[in-house]
Amino acid sequence: MKFIIVTIRRTSAKPMKYPAAYNSKEMQKKARGPTIRDGGIQRGGDSAEMLCRVPDAYADTLALDPDIRILTRPQTEAWLAANPKLAEEPIERVSDELRLTMIRTKIAAGVALSPEDLDALNPDHPTRGITRKTHDIAGQFGA
Repeated sequence: MKFIIVTIRRTSAKPMKYPAAYNSKEMQKKARGPTIRDGGIQRGGDSAEMLCRVPDAYADTLALDPDIRILTRPQTEAWLAANPKLAEEPIERVSDELRLTMIRTKIAAGVALSPEDLDALNPDHPTRGITRKTHDIAGQFGA
């Protein structure tokens, strides 16, 4: 599997023009993990980038297009670290709303929280509740 960057451009004819080699249906079939967009056009830029993970042979075929390039793992990590859209996303998120509702109910009723409840409130603990979102490749793509 390889990581690729697809550059999407704003043109006068279309608000978003994808590279000629890009086929959305084919990409949906072959991409592994989430597709991450940097939101450049939505922020008023002339272009945007989209990070995808695809099979090696498909990446090599797509990379013949000048608006699609293959990234190494360090380049991918750097792209994720510098991605302004990802930087805007909260690092901590609710992963189990029902559990947090039950914890709030316990607190309101004056009931002591269990060790599992406390773990759910710790974003660094694997217990679902509040979790810390990572922007590393393993977290985004399961690599």
